[in-house]
Amino acid sequence: MILFLPLFILTLIVPAALIVWLWRRRSKTKLDWLLRLFVAGTFVLVIGLVGKWSSISLHLRWVLFAALIAAAVLSFRRAREAPFYMQNGVWWWLSFGGRAFLLANFSLWVVLAFQARTYSGEALAIAAPLRGGRYVVSNGGSNPMLNPHSKVGPQTYALDILQVNALGARARGVLPRQLDRYEIYGDTLYSPISGTVIAAVDGLPDLTPPEMDPTRLPGNHVWIRAGNVYLVLAHLKTGSVRVRPGQTVSAGEPVGQVGNSGNTSEPHLHIHAVRIEGEVSPDRLLELGDPVPLLIEGRFLSRNSTF
Repeated sequence: MILFLPLFILTLIVPAALIVWLWRRRSKTKLDWLLRLFVAGTFVLVIGLVGKWSSISLHLRWVLFAALIAAAVLSFRRAREAPFYMQNGVWWWLSFGGRAFLLANFSLWVVLAFQARTYSGEALAIAAPLRGGRYVVSNGGSNPMLNPHSKVGPQTYALDILQVNALGARARGVLPRQLDRYEIYGDTLYSPISGTVIAAVDGLPDLTPPEMDPTRLPGNHVWIRAGNVYLVLAHLKTGSVRVRPGQTVSAGEPVGQVGNSGNTSEPHLHIHAVRIEGEVSPDRLLELGDPVPLLIEGRFLSRNSTF
């Protein structure tokens, strides 16, 4: 619960306070109103892009956007008769400078968030690894703004995937310790590509959230090779892995189930791919190779993308 509070405050409370500030504060000039509109608007847009909405509800970000539009309309009605600009004292200029500084920073964050939704290099088209539900990317994109995995070179385009329910939440409860309260736990995992199984690990325990095992990062996992591309499916459920090293698999073939093994705080699927020329030991695959962007159903997915 302690970890959830900063997320809740940053994702809902701060943007809600800015929306109320835009709505309730009377503007003496249209310039003053425009500055407040852009400060509130850019921050709400940033949070809409980078916030982990599946931890609360995917639907709430649309409520936030609607509230921003309503506040903009209502506040403009009071400001439309005001002059665009008027001479003011030193305190107004200090306020103006502070808002301009915030706007510049929030605008930069917006640019970085949109940049994270792009990729460079040759992408790999893969089949959806999960079926039968609505899935959302928790971490994904090409820079740390949306994807902390991008700090690790080979995992630049890694994806962490969750399932959400009708309420747009990834679990029944805020941070439940029971694994079966997470929507994705136990879902069948399908091979996204056709290739040869290079490594398959099973038997590691599913941990109780938020316990983690930093000594065995991927937990139960499967590596599949297709040409010079190696793809990993990690954090699988103990006892669920259906394939063995040397086995040939086809895209769409079941290979296991989503679990909570390894270095993970809650059930999810981790997937990423690297391009390596020549043979390599499976033990070194996490640290080697050039990152490969993944296209699921033809789309490059980033945080809050659904499929």
